Formats: sequence, C-alpha cells, structure tokens
Amino acid sequence: MVDEFVRCIEFFERATKGGGEQKKLRKEFDELFHKIDLQYSNNPAFTVTPCIESLCRSICSRLHRVQDKSGGGSMKWYLRITGAFEPQQVLLDYRHMRGDLQRLLLNMDTRIWQTPDDRADDFLLESLRPSLSARYDSSEAAALHRGACTVGTRTGELRKMLDWVYNPETNSTYWLSGMAGTGKTTIVYSLCEQLDNERLLGASFFCSRSIPECREVDRIMRSIAYQLAQFSYPFRCALIGVLRKDPELFNRGVQIQFQRLITNALVQVQETMPEGLVVVIDALDECTDKDATAQILEALLNRSSHLPVKFIASSRPESVIQQQMDKQKGKRINSRLVLHEIDEGVVKTDIETYLQQALKSANPSDEQIAMLVQQAGTLFIYAATIVRYVTDIGFPGKSHVRLDQLLNSPILALTGAKNEIDALYTVILKLAIDSPGATDAEKNDIKRVLGVAICAQEPMNVRAFSFVLEMAETRVHTALQALASVLLVLKASQVVMTLHASFPDYMLDPKRSNKYCCRRKTYQEALALGCFRWIRENKSQFNICGLESPHIRDSDVPDLENRVGNAVSWELYYACRSWAAHLARTGKSTELLEQFSDFLSNRFLLWMEVMNLKHCMYTGPGILWCAEEWAKEKCGAEIVQLTHAAWRFVMDYQLGAAKLSTLHIYRSVLSFLPSSSPLWKHYRKHAHRLIFSDPKIIQRKAELFGYIIFDKGVTAVEWSPDGTRIIGIVGARIVVLNAVTCRVILEQGDDSPPVTAFTISPDSNRCATFSDSLIHVWDLHDGKLILGPVGIEEKTWDPIKAIRYSPDGTFLAYASRFYKLHLLNAQTGHLALDLGQHSNFNSAWSTPEYLLFSPNNAHIACCMQERGIRFWDVKVKKEILIPGHANATSITSFDYSPDGARIVSSRNKDVPTIYVHDLETGKVVLGPLKFQKGVIESVVYSPNGSRIASSSRDKTICVWDSQTGQVCSVLIGHTDVIHSISYSPDGTRIVSSSHDRSIRIWDVRNDQRVTGSTTGENSYWSTPVYSSTVNDNTRGSQSPGLMNDPSLVKYTYGFSDVEFYSCPPDGLYVVTAHEDGTLRIWVVATKQPLYEFKGHNEAISSIFYSPNGNHMVSCDQSGSIQVWCVQGLGKSHLTDARDKWFISGSPNPLLTLKVNPDLWITDNMSRLIVWVPPGILITELLRSERTILEILGATFPSLGWDNRPAEET
Repeated sequence: MVDEFVRCIEFFERATKGGGEQKKLRKEFDELFHKIDLQYSNNPAFTVTPCIESLCRSICSRLHRVQDKSGGGSMKWYLRITGAFEPQQVLLDYRHMRGDLQRLLLNMDTRIWQTPDDRADDFLLESLRPSLSARYDSSEAAALHRGACTVGTRTGELRKMLDWVYNPETNSTYWLSGMAGTGKTTIVYSLCEQLDNERLLGASFFCSRSIPECREVDRIMRSIAYQLAQFSYPFRCALIGVLRKDPELFNRGVQIQFQRLITNALVQVQETMPEGLVVVIDALDECTDKDATAQILEALLNRSSHLPVKFIASSRPESVIQQQMDKQKGKRINSRLVLHEIDEGVVKTDIETYLQQALKSANPSDEQIAMLVQQAGTLFIYAATIVRYVTDIGFPGKSHVRLDQLLNSPILALTGAKNEIDALYTVILKLAIDSPGATDAEKNDIKRVLGVAICAQEPMNVRAFSFVLEMAETRVHTALQALASVLLVLKASQVVMTLHASFPDYMLDPKRSNKYCCRRKTYQEALALGCFRWIRENKSQFNICGLESPHIRDSDVPDLENRVGNAVSWELYYACRSWAAHLARTGKSTELLEQFSDFLSNRFLLWMEVMNLKHCMYTGPGILWCAEEWAKEKCGAEIVQLTHAAWRFVMDYQLGAAKLSTLHIYRSVLSFLPSSSPLWKHYRKHAHRLIFSDPKIIQRKAELFGYIIFDKGVTAVEWSPDGTRIIGIVGARIVVLNAVTCRVILEQGDDSPPVTAFTISPDSNRCATFSDSLIHVWDLHDGKLILGPVGIEEKTWDPIKAIRYSPDGTFLAYASRFYKLHLLNAQTGHLALDLGQHSNFNSAWSTPEYLLFSPNNAHIACCMQERGIRFWDVKVKKEILIPGHANATSITSFDYSPDGARIVSSRNKDVPTIYVHDLETGKVVLGPLKFQKGVIESVVYSPNGSRIASSSRDKTICVWDSQTGQVCSVLIGHTDVIHSISYSPDGTRIVSSSHDRSIRIWDVRNDQRVTGSTTGENSYWSTPVYSSTVNDNTRGSQSPGLMNDPSLVKYTYGFSDVEFYSCPPDGLYVVTAHEDGTLRIWVVATKQPLYEFKGHNEAISSIFYSPNGNHMVSCDQSGSIQVWCVQGLGKSHLTDARDKWFISGSPNPLLTLKVNPDLWITDNMSRLIVWVPPGILITELLRSERTILEILGATFPSLGWDNRPAEET
C-alpha cells in the first residue's frame, strides 16, 4: 500500500507541478506511515476490529480510484478517456485518505483507550443484556427463513438506499416504509449484507413479534451499543466509561439510553469512526410498546444529525410512525422510500422473477405464473406464502397438485387486489381445516393448535403445545403439518411461529377471517392455566438454583448462568413472564380463580426467584399490576388485597439493591414484611425466623409504596390526571416515570435548558415547561416538542415559577412579575387574554410562586409569599376580592377543594400553620392547624376532598382530615426538605419530591387518626438520620439514679464531650460515648477508667449488649456498627484499674458492619448481611436493640447472640 501511495503522489505532483499542499500532504503521509509502523512494531498482536477493516477498505478504495485516474502512470490514457484532469477531486481523495489514516492510527493506539480491567469491562457490557437474536444474520434469523432478495429483484430500491448511504449530504435518518407483506425485511436484509461486506454496518436490530427479546423496545439501544462496542475498540472503551458512571442505564428510558449509550459514547470517539457507518433497525412496528417506539424515532430524527453514523429504520406506516416521519419531509434529500408507492409494474416484475425461481419444482406454466403475479399484486408475502404452501416438504411430489388447488379456488378468483392476502389465508385454512378427508377430531386439533399459536406471548415448542392443550405430541405434529404454509416449525428446537406478522392480524380480526377467527378468550385461558401448572409442577419450589450463601452477590456465584439454565426450563421461564398477560385476556372461571389464588399463596416467591435469576425482575411490578387490574373485576376482596400486597413486595425488591442477591427475597425483604401484610401469613414459614425486627420500625415501612433516587434534588413533582405517569423536575430537567413500575420512561437530555416550572394538560398528553423565559410544550408519550418555544410578553431576571393548564385544557396561564397574568391559547401559544397586574403592585415584588384555576374554570388564583393570594375572574377579565386572603402573608402554597367551595393555604410567618377558608364568605372554617415544625412547602387536597396533605422542611408529610383537622397519618422517610407533593387521581397514594434526590410514593389508603392535639408538639417528630441522642432503651441499663448520680461527673473528669452513658447487664462498669466516636469504659466500684475503644469516626448513636453480656455493639451516625468483646471485662480488671487514670491503646473491634448508601448492611469483608427496605429509617433501626441483635444473631450465631424465645427460633 505504501508503494502505491508513493507512485500516486508522484503522479499527482507531476500533474499539478508540485504545489505547496501536495508537498504538505506527502510529508503528512510520511509521518502517518511512520507512526503506524511504529505502533504496529510495538503491538504486533493488536486486534483488527471491523472498524479498522472498514478504514483499510476505504483507503484502498480511494487509492484504487486515484490509480485509475492516473492510468497506472500514463496520464495520456486518462486524458484520452476523460478529456481533462481533475486535480481538485484527486486532492479531495487524498484528504479523505489522510483522514482515514489518522483514524486508523487512533484505533491502533490502544494506550489511548486502555481500560483497567478487561474482565470487569466484559461484565459491564454483558449487563446491557443485548438481544443477540436481533442481529440481521443471527441463527434465529436463519431459522425464520429470513434472507436476502432473490438475485435480480429489488435492485432499484437497494440502489436508491445505497446512494443515500454513500452521499455525505443526506439526512442522518432514512425511513423504509411499506404495507405488510411488501418485502421490507428482505430488502433491509440485503442492504445489511452489502454494508457488512463493506464493513460499514455498525449494528443491526431486526424487531420481530416472533422472538420476545426482539420485540422489546428497551433492548434496541442497548443491543446497538453492544454491537458498536464489538465493531470499534475506542467506542467500547467510551461505552465502558459511560456504564461505570451509571451501571443501571439498562433500566432507563429509551431516550436516555440513546443519549448516554449511543450519543455520549460516539461523540467521544467520533474522530476514530469510519465515514459512512450505518445502523439499521428493521420492523419497528413489531415492537410492543408504541410510546417507546415513538421515542426512538424522535431521538433518531432529531438528535442524531451530529453523530458519525447514519440510521436506517423500516416499518409499516402506522400512525405513530407516520406522524414522526411526515415532519421530516423536505429536510435535505432522499431520506425515505415508500414501497407501496413504487410503480406496480416494477414490483410485479420482481415478484414474477421470484416465483419463477422458487416454484421450479412445480413446473408452473407461464399462464399460471401470470395468474399468481396478478393475484399477489404488490405483496411479496403473498408470493412467499404460495411458495411455502406449494413446496411443503410434508407433501413430496405433490407441488403441482397443491398449486392447482390454489389457482382453482373460487375465493381467489373473486377477490379484488385490496384483500388478496386475506383471501389467500382463507383458502389455506379452508384446505387445512375443512378438508373432506379429515376427521372431526383432526379438524378440532388443527383449530386448537392454531389458536394457541396465535395467542401465545412468544413462539412455543411442540412440547409446550402438548402440555397446554393436553394433547399428544404426535397429534400436535399432525395439526402443524396441515398449517405448514402459515406456521413455521424450527427443526432443531421444534419451536412454532407464525410465518409473517400479517397472519395473526388476520386471525384476530373477525371481519377478515370470519369463521376461522381465533376465539381469543378460550385459548388465553388455556395458556394461563398452563402457565400456572408449569410453575406449580416445577420440582423445586424454593432456592431453585441451590444457592449456598446469602452473603455473596448473585454476580459472584461461580457458574451461576449454567445453574440457572439447568434449573429454569424454557417452559418455566415462559410461564413466569407470561401468566399475567394471558390472565388479563380471560373471563371469569372457577378453575382460573383457584389457580391464581394458589399461585399467590404458594408459588409467588418461586416466581420472584426465576424473574431475578433471569434478570427480568424489572418487569415484575408491571406484571403484578396487570394481575391486580384483572383481580379487581374477577375476584373477591381477599384476593385483590393479596395481589396488591404482592405488587408492593415486588416493588420493594425491584427498586432497591436487594435484587443483587436472590436469597435476600427471604432473608431481607420477607423478614421486614409487616405482619399485617396479607402475604405474611402465607410465607411466614419461608422467613426462617432470620430476623425478628421491631414491629414499630416495620410498620413505618408499610407506608412507603416505591421510590427512585436521582443524581440531583427533585424540586417539583405531579401526578398525571390519568394516573399513568409521574412528572418531576430533577435538578433543572423534566423526568417522566411510569407510575406503576417507577421506571424512568422519558427524560430531558443533559443539554436541555433549565426548567423552573411545569404543568400537565388535563388529558395527560402534554407537559408545558418554563425555561429561559420561554414556554415549551412536550408530548408525554414520546418527548417530542409539540409547541414552542413561545416567548413570554415580558423578560424577567426572576424565573417564572407559576404556570398552569385550565381544567378544560383551553388555556395555558402563567404569572410574571407584579402579579401580571397571561392566558395563552393552549393549542397555538398565541396570547388569548391579558388579565393585567394587581392594582396595588409594588415594583419590589418578585414573581408569584403558585397559580391555580378554580375547578369550575371561572377564577384564577396566584400567590406570592409576602403578598397573599390574589384572584381574577376569567370572564370579566379583572381582579376580584375574596375576603380573608388579600392581606395574608407568608403563604407558601394553596389549593382549591375539589368542589371549589374552599381553599386551603399554608402560612409560615412564625409557626407553620394551615388554614381552610370558605371562598364565598372568606371565613376560616378550619384551623389554625399546627403540627409540622418546618416551613410547609406544599399543601394539597385529596381528589375526593376528605383529606389535606402537607409537606414540610422538617422532612415529613402530614395527612389531615379536611373536616375535623385531625392528623390522620405522618409519613416519614425523606432525609431532606420535601419540596412538593401530589395525590394520585384515585386518592390512594401521594407522591413527594425532595432535596434528598428522591421521588417517593406513599400508601395513604389505610391512614389512621393520630391521637393527641394537633396544636401541640408533634409526637411523631423524627430526628435527623443518624442523629445522636441519649439511649434510654439499652438492655441491661442501670436505674436512672446511677445515670443521674452527681459523682458520675468525676468519672468523666477532663472529658466534656460525653454524649451519653450506658451500662451492661452485670452493672460492673459504665460506658461513655464521646463526640469523636470514642468509647470509654469506667469501673463502677472504683470510678476509674479501664479501657478506650476507638473504631468509630462519627458520634455514637446507640449501644447494645449481647444477651450473655460478652459482647457490646455500638452504632454511630454514619451507619457503622462495631462489635466488641467485653467478656469478663469488669471483673478481671477491677484491681488492675484501681491506680490507673487512663489505659492507652484500643482493642480492635471483633466485627465491623456498615450501612451502605444502597441500604445494604455489609461486614468488613464486604459480605452481604441484610438489606434494609427504604421505608425503614436507618436512624430508628440503629437504635432498635431487638433488630440489631436479631441481625447479628442470624448472621453470627456462634457468638451467642440468639436469645429469642423457643417459639420464634
């Protein structure tokens, strides 16, 4: 290659007479080749990645083009052919080659991209859990008979797409659209094959309804990132860096995955990637989550133009996809191809070519081919289905007979082009099911096998058909043989799948399939019962993989994947993932109710084991929620409550770090389950009495529904009116959560403008935000911008904090400085009404902080802390006076009652107080309500008006009876200021946002009134996390007289930092806890110091003793737990310590435990001891003698901790 470079450059210099840039290029090439040679010499065994191959191919291709132009050294030959020399084009080729050589050098220099631990890196990449089956040339693709176009067909379409790929001026995204059966996948496969041969295919993902992992939208970006990491070593290293920062990216929404896994990584290495690299996504319409599909399209279309790759996507022209693509019309050139708009004659010619080659065994006449082409129209799937029917290997030597059967069918003869595929399917089913030679039993078998094939959540093998239908496998095979032209049976695995996505659509539409329509409920019930049977009849019902120790993470268990593969059969895995989907589509039956009850009562934890071991527990909450919705309609209250408790249990496990160890389903999550939970009575035996926690601590946990931790504080949160989503401001960006699973489904990019306020439309489809004096309106389904940016009437340095949709969705109101209100048309963004400003405004006033429409849409109210609440009448367009509010000050929040008759407000002038006013009279009808100690940040009515909830800077949420003012419940768990709260539309839950970086969901269905006055001190007051206090509950404490003895001061002479005292069971010595975390032991008899223990770095919060008095446990504010051996300490040193004031040195702790940020308690070897559910306050846990000693007793029984009654052990 180097010699060829030299000859070409010499020719170029002669042709251009040795210009300055030519000499500069030659020098740069010399330097680059020298560096490449040096790099190769230093690392001759470097891996030649596809990226390096691509760069080498590009260099060779351009070099050969230059050689062609030089005529092999004969300039006269070139001039004779072209008539002119093109120095600028040749110079451009050289520049491209220089760029490719620079990229090649960067790829070869592994020092730049070196990562510290290849094994750990591989583990991180595998944690993406990509779909290997989705690659265009996977083994599954071959089994599905997916392949390239027949030679000589679809050449025009392929040429057009390749031209787009090679043209650097084209848009970054190409859309191949076509109706079902027009050959999209075959064209895309051929394109991938061509690009792969040229090493320009970075990644491919072929979506498919037939393969479960290939229809999951959230796998697309993860799989693309994984394949790009195999393509390019620099990209691999950049991706590893991204995953180290956020290992849970696989659990984020698809747009965030695109931003972090694809965009962020590619931007870091764009100088190393070859030009013309392509990523292909086929059949997007076959994905199950349509909202997420729209999000992917939005990301590809609007966020990929700056990336060093192009994207090609194919799909049917479904509305959600069509709308996205229509917005791209006119943007640059050649960015779409619509197959059903191609000239019909061209398509028919290709179909004719295909049929002539595929039907050779039937020896069709030209007339027969013409008839088939005419009937196929523009549908390649029609032609492919005919080929499968005619050439079915189950009927050897009869292909010509089967061809005649089709062509002679009166149904085909009478069908117009519009319904040709339906007619073909009808003929095939008629020949299979209504065959005169088939018995009634055989016909029924065919119908049942077909029904299960259509209704299964994913393709099942023949053995599974036999199990579900309770039918012999031979009968299943016989039925499948009759359906071979529409159902495909894979030889190796015996898995059955539909040949094309159009066939299930036909079977499930009674207008299309008529008497052959699938009776969905019948087969869904059979499948649901089959799932329950698979789970019930599994040999192992507990610890299915035989895990030996709860102290290590699943990821550290040797050979776990093989153990899981052996323990979890395909059938069991299918049953665990699919039972709820089948159940939701059934009616009510006694057998179903019995099996569902048995599953919840006896098999639920086995199901959790399987889901966690197979890494799909993140789908668990959605599965249980689906089951609960079915139970509400079909079951009694007891089963509904049990289903809800199961959902709560799964939420605890899935959202927290407990999922790192499958055995901690039992050891941690089950052990901390409240005894009031319906699950407890069924699964109490599985807890193995590992931990008997303090009931008071556990009860607190029952209030917390779910939570999610972010990277920044959450300043606002709101439940969507339809109850499906939760929207919040994290830092200064909008985040959208699925309200059922708490998973992030949408999130603004890191480069988005900072958001200061938002509001949700009444139909829950839109979200309007304020940022940088601009209003944007976003689609809550796919995150795309619907409206804006809309500039506000007046610019202000004070950020807008008050924006709200009107109850009917007509207006979008915002408040700017000086109480100035503006109403925009919510559809256009144009100013609809300007309500002016408050008549007595003061120029020093800041921007209003809260704005609401009255429920009847008649009034708008807004408030600012120092200026009370102001009201405007929308119809008369002027301010109105409502008594009791104009002069109120220090108002931080307010809300209308659902009927609009009252308004509740929080005031914080001296003491945090809540008032409820009658809007008509202005009189106080409830209050002042005083309970919380910090400033009340937010106050809201429940949807039915029976409750008022308030959040405070004291980290609590208080729920009040709106009629009596009685406190119903106090929700404690946040560790910092709670900024805002919102009720779910059904009033059963509250969502809260806090500066502690979390959004939490609370269960308020069973609130109970708190005894005591609401105007006095808060008896529920929670101390800060890890705050220290005198421990008055220590086991074995001496009487108060000893603790208050004035002579005790002498014990601590010289130590003024004593926090508190504690005494062991034998009473022979006293332990003092000091501010710096030091523990000192004093002999009671001599009042002299004995020992000093130094193991804590923070102040001590509690001290406990083992039942036998041999060990002492100390807990500090950081969550560190130290265990010390104090056996015989007081007795053995009574004499020795008499003459000593201080004994230096510190015995090492026998055992050290620590509460980690992810709520795992681990020992000094990082072994897992127990995981603490998030609803339990660590402060309270570390002060709970019973809980701490139970944890130690369960983990280290040899140290003599276990002092439980016999009935508990």
